Amino acid sequence: MSEELLKEIESIKYEIWDINKLIPYARNPRKNDHVVDKMAGQIKEFGMPVPICIRPDGSIVDGHLRYKAAKKLSLSKVPVAINETWSESKIKAFRISVNRTATWADWDQEFLPLEIQDLKDNGYDLSFTGFSEKELNEMLTPMSFDPVEIDEQGKLDEKSKIECPNCKHEFIP
Repeated sequence: MSEELLKEIESIKYEIWDINKLIPYARNPRKNDHVVDKMAGQIKEFGMPVPICIRPDGSIVDGHLRYKAAKKLSLSKVPVAINETWSESKIKAFRISVNRTATWADWDQEFLPLEIQDLKDNGYDLSFTGFSEKELNEMLTPMSFDPVEIDEQGKLDEKSKIECPNCKHEFIP
């Protein structure tokens, strides 16, 4: 790890602050009022292991949803990560990118259902995973295919002709 990056990481201070000292960013590009209750449920279940990122003056860089949920829960203090070194442009870019990064990865459709099933088997409330009941049901419902008779298998293997809509040439894929 480069010395410069290590210095950047070590410059962040982690503290517990009075929630009333925090200042939401007026131009926050994320709309999240509709999921404050969900986040409040997450905080009740897990606490706040991810601090609210702030500037030394208390202005929120990242964590507006956690802030709103903590207010809804009437928490008087919250964990914060204070960054004193970033420029305003870097803060704006981080504010956008940190929310965007959550969409970069895909779920492993083999392992995710196994993890969800383990939680279910242990009696854990699956609503805390963030997935809707419909999504959970789809994940946990094994796909089944009705068996076919041997003479029907040939029909399934048959390939039909396809006609090109432009030149009308027919071909079998």
